[in-house]
Amino acid sequence: MLCSPGCCADKAGQEDKVESKAALDNAVSVEQDEMVPMQSPDVDPPKDDIFGSTVVPEKNPEGEDLIGDWQTKKGKYSVNRDKSGQLIFKEDRSPELILVGILKKEGDCMQAEIKDELNKGATYGHLRMKREGDNIRSFFRFTEDEPWDDVGYIASRQ
Repeated sequence: MLCSPGCCADKAGQEDKVESKAALDNAVSVEQDEMVPMQSPDVDPPKDDIFGSTVVPEKNPEGEDLIGDWQTKKGKYSVNRDKSGQLIFKEDRSPELILVGILKKEGDCMQAEIKDELNKGATYGHLRMKREGDNIRSFFRFTEDEPWDDVGYIASRQ
């Protein structure tokens, strides 16, 4: 017999469930008539918000070094992650403008189409940013057919 009493062979047709961590610690994997002790994880892996499935977190997600509050000579903006993990640029100049965009990797930069939330999400322009030491250099253009600004703005962390 491959399994011990009360194991999978005795529970045919019953739903499998783990009773406790101790049961996991004593579990074995049966492979080709060979019993191998299984290792239980030290911590529970994170769960996907939508389906509850196990997800493997990225070790260094793109743009992680951009997260925070930043100041340029033009104003302040922030970069944060939303609930789904997207990198979000936001510059609040209310009551005139609230500029937002989802930053995505494009070459050696992060880039976003910038929309004005106060103008029904109309496209305001396009932003490109990258780290330069402790700062961020950002470039802007109003339309996709314009060239990028060659100088850009330097932002310092607040």
